[in-house]
Amino acid sequence: MPTQNADLRWYLSADEDELFAKLGSHLLGDGLGVGPGDEEEAQRFGKAWFDARLEDLRSLVCEQAVVKQLSGDLSGDLVDVAALVLPLVGNQQLLALTLAGIIVRRGIASFCKVG
Repeated sequence: MPTQNADLRWYLSADEDELFAKLGSHLLGDGLGVGPGDEEEAQRFGKAWFDARLEDLRSLVCEQAVVKQLSGDLSGDLVDVAALVLPLVGNQQLLALTLAGIIVRRGIASFCKVG
């Protein structure tokens, strides 16, 4: 997992649309006819993928004791949440960081609140 501050800073400063676009780009790669310049399509795909797995993500993240002990240090929290979602994404670190960025940006309390 990249731990250099410069690497993590982007995930913490990007808005949710940018994170969804990055998620879609990671998932699509060069396939499905979506090129690197089609950020809007990547964003839609990333959001749909995230929404389809929302309950799985909540189960992985919200039921873990480590979440209740997050420090409030956003970089540290990002890495901790990424480690939790890593198994869901086949141990793809950049994909896990992107998901963690979305979750941390939303706020753990808001993300874990069902309903």
